[in-house]
Amino acid sequence: MDWLQTLLAELDSPEYLTVEERYHLLHKFIFWYFAIAIGLHLIVTSIRDIIRSRRTRKQMIKDGLIRKK
Repeated sequence: MDWLQTLLAELDSPEYLTVEERYHLLHKFIFWYFAIAIGLHLIVTSIRDIIRSRRTRKQMIKDGLIRKK
């Protein structure tokens, strides 16, 4: 835990980063955070859709996902 406090103290020191560099890093972090979140969401939904498409109509009726006409 001591190394974390040292790192935070270095980041807070004025000679380490300027305000513009801090904002740049913050925006970079936010961009990559959302990019990774959207990418994972697309992967999970596409896998879910592939699994759903492999079910036959008969299986879907049996599982109660759709009604019989």
